[in-house]
Amino acid sequence: PVADSAARSSAPLPPPPSHLRAPPEASRLPLWNTVPLQTTEGTLWEGADPWGADDNKRFMAWRVDFDRLREVWVPPRPAETQQPERAEQARGVLSHAAQQNIEITMRAADLKPDAVRRALTQDFDALSNEQAVRLAEGVLPYVTEAAGELHAMVQRRGVDALSRAEALLWSIASVPNYRARANLLSLRAVLPDDLAHLAGQIEAAERTPERLRASMPVRMLLQSILVVRNVLSQRGFSSFPLSSLHLISHERVRQEGSAGGATPMNGQAKIPTTARLVAEIVADTHDEFCRLKFWRMTAVSRCVGLDAVRKIIWSYLDDMAGTCILEAFPMLAESDTLLFDESVGRTIMHMRVRLQRSLELDIPQVRASITPAVPVAHGVGHETALASQIDELETLLRNAAHELSFSQDRLVAAAQACCSLMGSAPRSESDAFNTAQETLRSLRRLGDVVHSELHSVLREREYLRFAAASRITPGGRRAARAWGIVDTSMPTLLHTSDPDLIRIVRQRRAPNRPAAGAAAQQAPALEEEEDKTEEPTAAAGPYIDLIHGGPAGSYVRDPVTGSWGARRDGLDGGLRFDPFLGARAAAA
Repeated sequence: PVADSAARSSAPLPPPPSHLRAPPEASRLPLWNTVPLQTTEGTLWEGADPWGADDNKRFMAWRVDFDRLREVWVPPRPAETQQPERAEQARGVLSHAAQQNIEITMRAADLKPDAVRRALTQDFDALSNEQAVRLAEGVLPYVTEAAGELHAMVQRRGVDALSRAEALLWSIASVPNYRARANLLSLRAVLPDDLAHLAGQIEAAERTPERLRASMPVRMLLQSILVVRNVLSQRGFSSFPLSSLHLISHERVRQEGSAGGATPMNGQAKIPTTARLVAEIVADTHDEFCRLKFWRMTAVSRCVGLDAVRKIIWSYLDDMAGTCILEAFPMLAESDTLLFDESVGRTIMHMRVRLQRSLELDIPQVRASITPAVPVAHGVGHETALASQIDELETLLRNAAHELSFSQDRLVAAAQACCSLMGSAPRSESDAFNTAQETLRSLRRLGDVVHSELHSVLREREYLRFAAASRITPGGRRAARAWGIVDTSMPTLLHTSDPDLIRIVRQRRAPNRPAAGAAAQQAPALEEEEDKTEEPTAAAGPYIDLIHGGPAGSYVRDPVTGSWGARRDGLDGGLRFDPFLGARAAAA
């Protein structure tokens, strides 16, 4: 048996039976280099039939489906022609990020391919202004990149194979002169708002030097600086340059010592600065203003006894409006340097170039690409609306170009007027804008310095009045100590969670200064509010001072007795009071 098995292994392999023979064109399993074992005796292959003819007798429940094996001989469908198409379909024209951005824009603005195509070819009103802006900013940049691939894909696979984002791009790219049409559509949507915003900026820029020039409090503040500097320098200056205004915060008289040297540092620190002396003049001027106004009201009240008649008389005699020197600080704080920023001039120039390009290139191209009107049931062509809208848009663009040219001249004139406030003479438009910004910045810094010194002066004067009143008690006994006013604004701001108290503390610690660009936006609104009648508003509820108070209320100190709690004048913790122990009232 061993010799017989070895002879079978070395003999040529027998051919398959007739029922298992493959067709001549069928592919074979590539086993040409495979050599069988020399013998199968003692191996797992011993007794196995090559074609499985006798194995159904050796194994129970063993079955071979030869029909399934014959199906393997059938040649499969060629995959070479399908693979590139599947890869192209999986890849698409747009990247994943671009397709995601376009779909977000479509959902946010409710953009649909049919509406977009109708707006570009028939009627601009098919899209709202917001949709037109979203289309120009979020979709049009991708059309330029994918226009060529979209045309090739549509020719090979058709429009139905495009995705939502690709269908939107195709609705734009398939329109003749789509760039010019989309540009005109975007201009039609944003141009009125841009012109209105620019007009507000120009009006605010023109109003700024006029308000400063006509402001008596600002002139009083500058007059105070002029007097202090002239007296201390013993020289009669008529004005001071812009670059010297920031020096008042640390300049002071340098006195010589007894031995001919300079005054020591401790003695030099006691000499007030120019800003300190100016702040004292401002405080004295405000006191005189309040005293004069009080005596005027007293004189009017003694004339008649009826309050209604007193109000009528006072409305004619009150000519002190706009003469309080403290009104200079909010006016200087509102000096917005962004009104004369060079970016405003560049924006105007960019808008003029864009309008000129649209008038010379886009409108002629769109008019040439508009097909003649096709008659319909009502006798009006489907291109009639677009043609009339193009004519209206051309008129709008020409008027806007003329208005922008005039706005540029107005802005330069306003900058030059602002420069002339402090005697500066710019040599060019760019120099005018820079000098106007520096002028407003210096005036605002000047207001901040004097305002800070004014708070210090008012606190010290309040302390002196409090100390003088606390020296002698009503019983004739001298007080042991005169307590000064404690500024509790910063500890209160760090520990409180009351939004009303936080707002009061922040308003007190920093002068009222609007955000950048707020002066241009708030000026028209303030003029409209002046004509409206002020409605009474509900007063805010009482709050608790976490430094000098508790759950039962906030406590105040009696300025005479120095005791805490209910005062002799009837003021207690349940009433509205000053959370800064009189410091804020003194500063006001």
